[in-house]
Amino acid sequence: MLDENLFAADDRSDLRKSLALAADPEYDFRDFNRLLRRQLGLTADGKVQEPGLDLKSLQKAFRRVHLAAQICAHWAQADGDSRQALWISERTLLWAWHRVQLVEPKDQPKLYPAINGIWHSYTEAGGKYFDVLWPHLHVRDGMAGYGSEGAAFAVVLFEHIGLIGALGLACFLERGNSDDERAVISANVAALADGLCALISNHPASSSPRLDGHIIDVTLALIFLTLAGRQENVQSWVAEIAKRLDYCFKAKSGFPVSTDSLEDLVELVVNQKDIDLAESLMRTSWCLATVAAWCVILGLNEHYSMLSRGASDTYKIVCAQLWHPTSNWPERWYFEQALEQGETEAPYALLPSSEEMKRRITEFLERKEYDWINSSPTYPVGLWALDFIACRHFRMPIPASGWYRLLDGNAAA
Repeated sequence: MLDENLFAADDRSDLRKSLALAADPEYDFRDFNRLLRRQLGLTADGKVQEPGLDLKSLQKAFRRVHLAAQICAHWAQADGDSRQALWISERTLLWAWHRVQLVEPKDQPKLYPAINGIWHSYTEAGGKYFDVLWPHLHVRDGMAGYGSEGAAFAVVLFEHIGLIGALGLACFLERGNSDDERAVISANVAALADGLCALISNHPASSSPRLDGHIIDVTLALIFLTLAGRQENVQSWVAEIAKRLDYCFKAKSGFPVSTDSLEDLVELVVNQKDIDLAESLMRTSWCLATVAAWCVILGLNEHYSMLSRGASDTYKIVCAQLWHPTSNWPERWYFEQALEQGETEAPYALLPSSEEMKRRITEFLERKEYDWINSSPTYPVGLWALDFIACRHFRMPIPASGWYRLLDGNAAA
């Protein structure tokens, strides 16, 4: 029923291809991405094309990309894939915000209404996704088709953990303008937290990350559940992850694969007795550093000591590490993986005592060059959740300066 002349011929072609493949879980939406870049006046590497769009043309382009995203998301939902619909909404929101950052600062507020519309489409897609997921969260291994643990299942499971964690933060960090709006936000936060806690308790595989990048999803969930007041759930989950991580590194089996490669994960599962292969795939670990730090934050001193001993003895070949964005991080954050706009703290030494680690965390938070929150362009305008969504979408570690602040129960928001 739409006038197809709203889109140029190239855009119509890419939109049709996207619709045809929208419900394919393996589709990477390369055609939709081309449409977005073309409409937003972006080159393949995220820079403004020459000549660039004027502000009025850009405002119209934002409306068109929003419409295209809504069509694709609806098509995917109609074909039964609400996860793909949510991915479409994430990508559109992130790239639109990236484009806003390339406009003169004085003109950026004129594009905020368009961003607000895309934001609401994202939350609507998130709500439909969560509604589909809800019945499976409260059944033992319900996300596995009522089966058991496995490497392939873990990959899917942690994606859902990250999606719910990001949605939860999007709700929690939203600013309500009235009592009614704040009541709705509170109810949504409670529902998402309940669902996420149910997923974790009913799926033992949620305590066994199989790719190092799964710590991104775990951290999103931990931050959200902590802010939502689910400290007991957070403590028990981190304690179980720490115990399993310690055991898997000692056994050189079932640990998070450092390469984040599904092929390497499969090879490790098939060749479980190949010690050389195992050692090559456990040389570095975001998981170890992050879980150990969370043990300190949550007061799990015995579990921290367990990991600290292991890191200095049984599995000392594992190089624990954290990644910290540096001052220029917003330049690429909302367009693609921005690991080059940061520094890796490696090795991340697990100090002998949790008290020493607490001092280390406190000292790190005093370093202004790593202050992720106050250097964010989204934080002042109430869109801080975008920074977390970008981490999940582009597979970047959640900066430690964002969750270190939860030490001793302090709020991160």
